[in-house]
Amino acid sequence: MISFTFNFSQMKLFKHKLFLLAGITLAASYVVYFVLNAYQLSYYKQSLKTRWALELKDQHVDYIFLGSSRMANMISSTAFDSSLHQTSINLATPGSSYGESYVLFQQYLANGNTAKTLVLSFDLFKSRHLDLSAEPITPLVFKQFDFFPYQEIPEIKSVYNSYTAPWHMYLWKYLPFSRFAEFNTYFKADSMLQFVMDGKPQHASFNTHTGEQLIHNFTFKGERISAPGVVRLGPRSEKYLLKILSLAKKNNISIILVTAPYYKMATFDRTIHNTYVSFLKNTFNTRYIDFTASGAWNSYTYFSDPIHTNVYGSKLYTKMLCDSLNVNKITNTSSENETYF
Repeated sequence: MISFTFNFSQMKLFKHKLFLLAGITLAASYVVYFVLNAYQLSYYKQSLKTRWALELKDQHVDYIFLGSSRMANMISSTAFDSSLHQTSINLATPGSSYGESYVLFQQYLANGNTAKTLVLSFDLFKSRHLDLSAEPITPLVFKQFDFFPYQEIPEIKSVYNSYTAPWHMYLWKYLPFSRFAEFNTYFKADSMLQFVMDGKPQHASFNTHTGEQLIHNFTFKGERISAPGVVRLGPRSEKYLLKILSLAKKNNISIILVTAPYYKMATFDRTIHNTYVSFLKNTFNTRYIDFTASGAWNSYTYFSDPIHTNVYGSKLYTKMLCDSLNVNKITNTSSENETYF
């Protein structure tokens, strides 16, 4: 009987210590979270293109570029503005989905900025599907870390819900330190120390005035050709594509869909792609320009990899886009599906 009482007391003491340890650990994690949060808000304020875009104010441009890296890295804003004598801003972000593009576009307008024409990347795809599980939930399609400071904005929260597992949302909300534990690659000790010492934030890899982000370093020698025929348009992508176009239409912003160049593109059946383009043209009064047919894109010297142009290819592609827009201004006409040769 005495032994039982003794063991029970030990167990009770152990539980108290365990709870105390858990409480101290939780409190310490919150302290670390607040420190790291303050650091990353200052350090990444301008270097993350997503946050730069979300903080834009008083921007009133003729053209806004939106999409993934095939828009972010392949348009020379400087050459574009100079050629058309217009103003533009490139909000496209590498590695992004239409969900991320929607957030950036929606907040750009919500912040009082304006644009006359939206140029949206629209890559070739072979088919459509309705399987959400075929669109993996990863930071690559919606960069969760980048949007944490804005997570409670209703529109941004809705996109989080689309691209993030529910248990993740609860974990990030009630144990915020987990954000930094999961995305620890953003926190390099040498960078943090240097920031504390001299107060200089991370250098942006893009032009913080225009959003231009050309690829200057490349070693591609044409080892592989591109194969867009493996790409499928999924339900999550389609949902936010349509929301982008609806938002543009609501704000009386003209819409141009563009398919950027590919290196020595493999051929495939475009029937479903072309049918969907016709649907978008009829529904949103969009214009569609396909830039993949030019023979120039058979030269690897214009590419950094099979699906991204380097700085030289980007300037050529930008010229083609400007020429196409200039022609349309002069003739005031456009074909059903425009192809730039």
